[in-house]
Amino acid sequence: MEPLKLSPAFQDYIWGGTRLRDEFGKECDLERVAESWELSCHPAGLTTIINSINKGMTLKEYLEQDWEVRVGEGAARFLKLCIMT
Repeated sequence: MEPLKLSPAFQDYIWGGTRLRDEFGKECDLERVAESWELSCHPAGLTTIINSINKGMTLKEYLEQDWEVRVGEGAARFLKLCIMT
């Protein structure tokens, strides 16, 4: 299985600026970027898979398809609260 590459979710707040784009090369259409959520299943900013046969799927959708297999045996024992709400 190849590693998943993710496209971050960006947040634009009043305190945002251009540093994430200028200094760290984040590609974003927003004028101001306050935050870059690199790994997120939060409804306000879902990261998207940009490679593999799952390209275009959000990380949340990917994990929901087969939670136990995709998070691993140890983590599968925990409630799915982080992504299933």
